[in-house]
Amino acid sequence: MEIIRNNTQPKVSVIVPSYNMEEYIRVCLDSLCEQTLLDVEIIVVDDGSKDTTVSIVEELVRSDSRIVLKKLPANVGTFLARMEGMKAAQGAYVCTVDADDWVSPEFLYRLYETAERASADIVECGLRVVRSNGRYACLPCVEQSPEKAAGANIVEQVLQRKIWHIAANKIFRRDLVNQSLPFLESIRERIVIADDKLLTFPFFYFANSFVRIPDRLYFYRIRLDSATNNRVLEHDIKHIHHTFLVDKNIKDFLAAQNAPSNIQKLADKNRREEVLLALRNLYHYPPDDNIREVLVEELFKCYGRFAFASLIEAHEYASVMSNTRLAQLEKKELLRVIYRSLLQAVKAIRVLVLPPSR
Repeated sequence: MEIIRNNTQPKVSVIVPSYNMEEYIRVCLDSLCEQTLLDVEIIVVDDGSKDTTVSIVEELVRSDSRIVLKKLPANVGTFLARMEGMKAAQGAYVCTVDADDWVSPEFLYRLYETAERASADIVECGLRVVRSNGRYACLPCVEQSPEKAAGANIVEQVLQRKIWHIAANKIFRRDLVNQSLPFLESIRERIVIADDKLLTFPFFYFANSFVRIPDRLYFYRIRLDSATNNRVLEHDIKHIHHTFLVDKNIKDFLAAQNAPSNIQKLADKNRREEVLLALRNLYHYPPDDNIREVLVEELFKCYGRFAFASLIEAHEYASVMSNTRLAQLEKKELLRVIYRSLLQAVKAIRVLVLPPSR
């Protein structure tokens, strides 16, 4: 169904952060220009590209006035680039599309129409993962989202990983964005991993209604050079550091909002699980590899006592300690052993089966 475009407020603002995306940006923007919902604005935020990305976008701007190019003077990362786009957005709803992805022609219309009909603050659709070999797959975590959620139950389900924090397959009522901007603008660290989680968390917290439609309207490309698939030491250290920054900012946000205790406890549980996910990365390396020691040091530097003491306080140590002698120790003695011989204790931790980190 086609919506007639007029010169009033756009129905949806689409934010497209881009950095060195000359290979993909045209496909992405073509898919947005071909939407059946015509009354949209497309804000491309170029994050200091060194290739021909800007030239390609400028060419497309000349052919479609709905495209706006905002050039940042220096590379600031996807999180802050999205923020710049959201501050400029004029639409009743806001969504973000990654520059190496694309969407079906009905993507914006279906999300917008559902939001208006259901008076929903957030609407999510399914997505198709596009692998480097061109084959499609789905993300089970997205497929399992509830059809509806309301009030405080929305952020509860986010923290329980029943609603996933991917930003790109959703639209958000702009009021949520405006309400969240003071918190988001206070974050000046460069967040390059788990930035979706940090960006969307206040939206979920302030939202009164969430709706999911099952149609897979978003095509999510996984590239071999993507940071989320790079299992080198630099990435694992970066993952620990930036996940810690995201967790810390979410914890600070909940405290500032005086969030209910059950929400704050769920956030702490998430932090414990993130610690375990970081520990799980140790097992990508041989037992005698000193990379393990570097990762443990980074983990402890970020999370401090929380990295281990919180597991014990929550009575989870029996699930993560494979060393029988350690598991039989009293809590106080166990802590002393861990701090006296930290690396050896960590090497005794076995892998837990947890959802994949996004």
